Amino acid sequence: MSIPVIFIHKGDHFYLNYSLNQIKITNPETPVYLITDSITHKHSHVTYVDINRYFTEAKEFAKIYKHMSTNGFDNELFCFQRWYILKEFCEDKKLDNVLYLDSDLLLYCNIEQTFHQYDHFDFTISKKLSPHCCYFPSISKLKKFCDFIPKLYLDPNYIDRFLTKHQYHLTNNLNGGVCDMTAFNEYQKEQDVKALDLSLITNNEIFDDNINDADGFEMKDGIKSLLFDKGYYYGTNKETGQRIKFNTLHFQGPAKKNIADYYLGSDFKKIKRKLHFECFLNNNLFLFKVARRLGYKFY
Repeated sequence: MSIPVIFIHKGDHFYLNYSLNQIKITNPETPVYLITDSITHKHSHVTYVDINRYFTEAKEFAKIYKHMSTNGFDNELFCFQRWYILKEFCEDKKLDNVLYLDSDLLLYCNIEQTFHQYDHFDFTISKKLSPHCCYFPSISKLKKFCDFIPKLYLDPNYIDRFLTKHQYHLTNNLNGGVCDMTAFNEYQKEQDVKALDLSLITNNEIFDDNINDADGFEMKDGIKSLLFDKGYYYGTNKETGQRIKFNTLHFQGPAKKNIADYYLGSDFKKIKRKLHFECFLNNNLFLFKVARRLGYKFY
């Protein structure tokens, strides 16, 4: 069976549409699932899944979660809960290997050819922290990670250290704290856990950690300077001068506004016009309500 791609996303934000459509373009035979609280059925190649069907373990985790971050409570909790949602869904559908993607990421490579190379790892990660392109080669390895997460909140060795970390952030007015990225980082310190860091250049290829950051590449207008050639974007490594192929681009934070410029679909102009129109409606509450009442479907 083909490696399925899973998105877990609350709401129906514009950038999600690009990420979903990009999979159809680059991997037309790949099963795509969107686990969400917004069932729109806008994309015929996507299987929409009600997030509430797979929230049992996520609710249980919420009982032990302790908020130790300057970021919002609900957002940080959900970042943890998504891994339990993913596990429940995979168990229910009897999926084994699975590729989880963040909803602000564009993927260009062939999933089957690329990710089966990593079957001997427990999962993929970026800079040992970010799971925005996270491949689990088996459900047992995903379950093992989910079983580890509660230790962060039940084991005194973790709790004391993380409370200190949280206080340091508060005292020094720093953003962040303990989040699911912390869990991934700590999990990699466990015996027999083997993760692959996708942010490292391998065979002149790389998976983008964050298009806002240089990561050793040339920059332009605040993001990586990239050239397009035969279906892929390439960046120039400043240290070696080599041209490096990007298998993904991650439009984190403010870069979400740039995602349309790197989308490969032939319907790019149509979608972009629609998004400009919707931005106009969003700035006019009366017209927005009229459009909703008339049944206009927003991206």
